[in-house]
Amino acid sequence: MRIFHYAKSLEEIDQMDYGRLSRALEVNRLAELESRRQVVIAGKAKPDTITAAEWAEVDEWDRTLRS
Repeated sequence: MRIFHYAKSLEEIDQMDYGRLSRALEVNRLAELESRRQVVIAGKAKPDTITAAEWAEVDEWDRTLRS
């Protein structure tokens, strides 16, 4: 329920487009990771605040964007 920032009835939740919600949550996760990456790049946080798996994902994005 924290996702919606307001109360939703069970009926409203049942009628949701879960594919769309899933994509939106993934975009939110990626935006949060990119924000943490920028903090690390700025030197305001240590690189270990991002996991090895997340760094691998960031490297993949960079390769994709450069191609």
